[in-house]
Amino acid sequence: MKKIIAFCSAFLLAAAFTSCGKSSNDNFSSAPTDSVNGSSESSSIEQSDEEEKIVVDPFDKVAYGIPKEDDWGHRNIYPEEVTIEMDASESPFGSHMTFTYFIESADEDEIIIKARANIDEIQDFLDEYNYTVEETEKTFSINVADLTTNLISSDLISGENKAKLINLMQDRIESELKMSEDDKYEDPLAALGINSNNPDYKEQAEKEKEEFEKEKAESLQNEFDLEKLYVIMPSEIQYNLDSRKETSSITSRMNDDSFEDEMIYSNKAQLEISSNFSNKCKVMGIFKDTTGNYYCVTTSNFSDFVFDKGSLEEEFLECVLHTHPVENEHGVPHMYYDFDDEKSAYEEGLSSINESECQIVEIPLS
Repeated sequence: MKKIIAFCSAFLLAAAFTSCGKSSNDNFSSAPTDSVNGSSESSSIEQSDEEEKIVVDPFDKVAYGIPKEDDWGHRNIYPEEVTIEMDASESPFGSHMTFTYFIESADEDEIIIKARANIDEIQDFLDEYNYTVEETEKTFSINVADLTTNLISSDLISGENKAKLINLMQDRIESELKMSEDDKYEDPLAALGINSNNPDYKEQAEKEKEEFEKEKAESLQNEFDLEKLYVIMPSEIQYNLDSRKETSSITSRMNDDSFEDEMIYSNKAQLEISSNFSNKCKVMGIFKDTTGNYYCVTTSNFSDFVFDKGSLEEEFLECVLHTHPVENEHGVPHMYYDFDDEKSAYEEGLSSINESECQIVEIPLS
């Protein structure tokens, strides 16, 4: 019996070896042997890995924004003072990698910003997850026409903007020089609650009333027509790139609006531009009345020209009706609004301006 068991065991072991050997020989023979039509097993693996690389755009969801106000509460107005915020928080690598931004140029038409993804910071991360990046630089173009701006071009004084300015000037000159139909003569004593029966006073009051009515009639007939319109602005606009090149910083905080322990990441940088625009621009109108006198109206030194996407905001504008002194027969100067000719009115409007630093552009009226 023992001999029978030993024989069976030996038979099974021999069969096992035979089976193993056959399997090994089959596998070897099935491997490719033609070096032209095939490749080694190791090179096949490398090619497969290369084909499976995941291409990622690092600039996906990288965006710029211009807040209405900066961190100090100053309104962002281009180019006088503007902060541009570059935000890569939602980009594919926003929580891992910084970006470097550079203002390449800025003018009255557009702002060009170059961005670089600092891939070298996360190369190990890319290798580990089989990612690859084809583009590491991108250019952003910001259209100035979409921003809140100063008077950066005389072309802005056209259409509706020009009509707004002319109306403001017209209202200023008429409110100062033209009487209203509702104006009525008021007796000085009656205004104080005093009734006078003095015949001389009554006669004088009647005379003054007649003069008032005559002046009112003449005033209502008088018209003020705009003869010339000019824009005065810096001859050279300075675009100071205060923070021209900045690298973003990555910050994180716990999401307090979620029960889960998750983090919120921020990846931002700020670029800044400033200029020489504060109180450097004016608009001047030369008016003529029906009697042939000339007048000069300008925007005041405290006015700010602000255009929201090209539309003039009137709330920041005030107008001034200019005067000039004329001596009477006693040598005492009196201030008058009217000028004898257009040239005198024009020169008065420029009297406080350094013409060497400014450009004066005449705006067509039609």
